Amino acid sequence: MKFTDIKNIEGLWQFMTAPSEGLVQSLAKLGLGDMMILGGSGKMGKELIGLLQNSDKANDISRGIMVASTFSNASDQQDLEGLGVSCYKGDLSDEHFLTTLPDAPYVVYMMGFKFGSSGDWRRSFQMNSVVPYFVGQKYSNSSIVVFSSETPTLTPRDMA
Repeated sequence: MKFTDIKNIEGLWQFMTAPSEGLVQSLAKLGLGDMMILGGSGKMGKELIGLLQNSDKANDISRGIMVASTFSNASDQQDLEGLGVSCYKGDLSDEHFLTTLPDAPYVVYMMGFKFGSSGDWRRSFQMNSVVPYFVGQKYSNSSIVVFSSETPTLTPRDMA
């Protein structure tokens, strides 16, 4: 399917969740194992899950997909559950909540304090340094991929 073939929302969904051959091959090499997506209810989570599910279908693999997030928009959780995803609602900066999450051999880390981070360097440091450390501890036996759409830049002036 080409971008110019998109005529409606369903066509857009099909276009955005059609995996490349490279992705299909990469996920085939992973083999079986559940996947935890941390912060996956945001702007790209649903499409990423669609890509993963379609890649697994192409490989005839049945993989459990889980998402842990604040789900600030309740419809996001409903949409993901409609895709067969197990959802865990909570604050991932809360170390106790993080420790209650199930283990998974594969983790996708999609969290970060990006937009507006220059106005709150303390929260930026917590979300972009401390929380990843806790995630690394929790999932120390997992393969972790960090995925971000933007890298914030802090200057000494922002920290004053």
